[in-house]
Amino acid sequence: MIMKHKIIAWALFFATLYSYSQTYDVQEISPEPYNYSTEWQTLVDDDKDDTIIGSIDLPFDFEFFAKEYSQLFISTNGFVSFIEADYEVGTDDKKSGSLPSESGPNAIIAGWWQDLASEIHCNDKGRIAYSIQGESPNRVAVIDYTNMVLVIDAILLTCENHIDIQIHLHETSNTISIHVGNNTLSDGGRSGVIGVENESGIKAVTASLGEGGNSNRAWLFTPALEEIKCEGTIVWTGSKSSSWNDFENWEPQVVPCAEASVIVPGGIKNFPVVGEYSVSSRDLTIQTGVKLIYRNSDNVYEFDVYGILTVDGVIVVNGTQPI
Repeated sequence: MIMKHKIIAWALFFATLYSYSQTYDVQEISPEPYNYSTEWQTLVDDDKDDTIIGSIDLPFDFEFFAKEYSQLFISTNGFVSFIEADYEVGTDDKKSGSLPSESGPNAIIAGWWQDLASEIHCNDKGRIAYSIQGESPNRVAVIDYTNMVLVIDAILLTCENHIDIQIHLHETSNTISIHVGNNTLSDGGRSGVIGVENESGIKAVTASLGEGGNSNRAWLFTPALEEIKCEGTIVWTGSKSSSWNDFENWEPQVVPCAEASVIVPGGIKNFPVVGEYSVSSRDLTIQTGVKLIYRNSDNVYEFDVYGILTVDGVIVVNGTQPI
């Protein structure tokens, strides 16, 4: 077993400078919304504005930007989130916005994010409903918005323009489909945000109505990997496992390389385990109360640090005493 701490500039040439992170491929598909029935769980059927409904327990874990979630929070403003809102939904900059944005809302699926309401001051009430369709392992969680109106229209009592939206979460494949049905809100150039954004608010993938018309459109968001340059500071979270080489355990979700400064902070649940493959970083900081475990008995792999190694915690090799 070889473990090296290198401060050799030329070695950077041979190091891997790119890594992978989860994103989504988006494509337009034929709309296939489910038909509402009275068996669905009705969440809103009266006047609601700037309201978050939840938490709603999903019957299956859903992986979103490489993190698993089991609850939903549903906004009257045309989006759902996997985390409880830590913002005031009614403030002007949260009624609609752009993606990505670190200020929140985050970890969201935007079906048509705008300042919507369920028919305030109008006779035909809007509705938000929830249903599970199909059988395991191919169930679909459906969030249905019907007869939603822009708040400004409701205030002005111009209630003839509405939008219908469905958001589908597909079990096992972890794909997302967004279906825009009848939509007269986009007449006159008014638009909403359609897309997905991760929990940190630094990555998003969006779709657009474009030139294809305003109504009866749908998009499929499929998990995919993108190659990105590995640089800056990358922090260990251990949110999924102890594997150093799993990008889901890092924030941002990138496996470190020779151009990245790595911090393994205190207070984490899973200590990082190295030894599956050769790994590298520019600087490495192991904070107090943390163990970095190097475990490999069959092969020889290297851990290359091309800058400063700071150890306030412990490095353990193959389960032996700390070094």
